[in-house]
Amino acid sequence: MQEDPATAAPTAASSATAADTATATATATVANMATPTTVPPATATPVPTATQVPATATATPTAVPAAATATPTEVPAAATATEVPTATPTPLPPTATPVAAVPARDDLLAHYPQAGQSVVSLIQHDGASSGEEIQRAVVLQMLDAALVELTGIGDALAAWRALFDPGETVGIKVNTISRYTTSPVVAYAVAQRLQDAGLAAEQIVLFDRTEWELRGQGYTLNPDGPGVRCRGAQSWESTVDVAGVTQRIHDVALGCDALINIPALKQHGDSGFTSAMKNHYGTVSDPGQLHGNNCDPYIPAVNALPVIREKTRLIVGDFIRICPYDWNRMSVENKIAMSFDPVAHDIVARQVLVGRREADGQSAGYIEGRSHYIDTAIAQGLGADAAHLTLREKRLG
Repeated sequence: MQEDPATAAPTAASSATAADTATATATATVANMATPTTVPPATATPVPTATQVPATATATPTAVPAAATATPTEVPAAATATEVPTATPTPLPPTATPVAAVPARDDLLAHYPQAGQSVVSLIQHDGASSGEEIQRAVVLQMLDAALVELTGIGDALAAWRALFDPGETVGIKVNTISRYTTSPVVAYAVAQRLQDAGLAAEQIVLFDRTEWELRGQGYTLNPDGPGVRCRGAQSWESTVDVAGVTQRIHDVALGCDALINIPALKQHGDSGFTSAMKNHYGTVSDPGQLHGNNCDPYIPAVNALPVIREKTRLIVGDFIRICPYDWNRMSVENKIAMSFDPVAHDIVARQVLVGRREADGQSAGYIEGRSHYIDTAIAQGLGADAAHLTLREKRLG
């Protein structure tokens, strides 16, 4: 358990007002994306009289469609002359219901420095949780809203489909190292959206270091059976160098086509806090060797590994419950963050954690002072600094 280095006792603060204050320091803009308006289907038009048949109709105006009987007197009474419109309806053109073009996947995933700005969406819904229990239906709504804000694609399902192909295997890295970690409700909700996008449940693998940690946090172990898979490492492979320290990689990360990173948000005695970037300490074999100098440059070095950097398709920050003081005490934040940029995500995550402590009247200096790994990651080109970060916030309830 990581104990809070600050000596001041925390005060309870889990109200929505304090949660709003937590993100008030974000310097970027808010840009809520509107859902495209769907064109309603055309209203059925009664059968026109012979004099109202358009010029392109057959030459014989009294012709009856094949489905009708040959005798005109057998036409149903509803099709009387008084019910036929006086004006000939104008047919809708073939493109009457335009479908907005979905950006190419590479364009969606591009972030600073490849793209001018990195985007982080931050969604709040006070109905997500009031403590221990988390509402799955609300979480699904928050996930969809976060993805719409992040991508600018008005249809959430279209956005999920743009990011993940039905034939792919997706590894979902969760955090199960302490009491308040990545909630199974959030992780399985993400897995549900992948299935809605066309992936088979068996192609989705929730993973962390060990099975006993996963089981202890409420995950259903399923190494190879039907349904969504969930397991710890079966092997550690592919020796790599992490800032001078030899490590091996979790077999799920090596075997999947794409990664989704679902970190928790907690204070940390060494790195100041832990969120997206440090969550991958569970993707390498011996993270205990990577804590010197406040985990710097080790956290950036882990995230620079090609197997992590090139496969990461999405980051979903589980901020429903956060730990601003120690890992056995949580505060209800009721937020979900989403980004393609791990550095930008961690900048926003740090703001949320610092904001919570300050709202409680507690110092947060050590969180900012010890998390200089973010500066190293920026210098290495792993993601955006605050000047190249756009924050899109939305409150649902």
